[in-house]
Amino acid sequence: MALPGTLATIVGGVCLVLGISAIAHDLSQPLREQAQARLDDGWAESRAAAEERSPLGTVMLGDGELIGVGACLGIGAVTVATLSADDAVDWLASRGVSRRAIVHIGTSQGLTEREARDVLAVLGGQSLVVWSTIQVPDDRRRFTFEKETNRVVRALAREHDHVRLLDWNRLTSARPELLLDDGVRASARGCRAYARLVARLLEGWPPRGPGSLNL
Repeated sequence: MALPGTLATIVGGVCLVLGISAIAHDLSQPLREQAQARLDDGWAESRAAAEERSPLGTVMLGDGELIGVGACLGIGAVTVATLSADDAVDWLASRGVSRRAIVHIGTSQGLTEREARDVLAVLGGQSLVVWSTIQVPDDRRRFTFEKETNRVVRALAREHDHVRLLDWNRLTSARPELLLDDGVRASARGCRAYARLVARLLEGWPPRGPGSLNL
């Protein structure tokens, strides 16, 4: 017996609602699982990003002169070749600060006080910084920045307890055999001497006591 038109419409609507509810129920679990998976993925990505920005053990920031002696250091440092202090700041800001830093910047184009303080600021006061003066040939027409660069580096070392001076300029001026004939790059003997100085300056850091870094 056929149902009256109105009653058939009502029954059909109820069946449609029940059908949609059943489908939604069947899909609800997979959708919840997908949502949870997305949350898990987001958490994992956030954790990976945090780990990526965690402090490095030791980083060497410098131009070709520092990179050239890197093989002699033997300290497992992350080496970053940079022609300017601004490049070093950008790299540190994106990667994270280091516990110890060896800095030799300025041979190519000098170093201003503002640039040096920017590098020091992004490294932070909990990082030990071994900062080297520069040595370039005695040609004031080409290299007008050596004196000012080294003044800035020496001043930083005097002002900050966590900055230790590696006075490469003074040492190589007294011992020219530590340089190659170009008057810039370290010789094999100079490479070893640089490494010994770095090792000596890194000793005893971090200081023992509450809040000291665990290297």
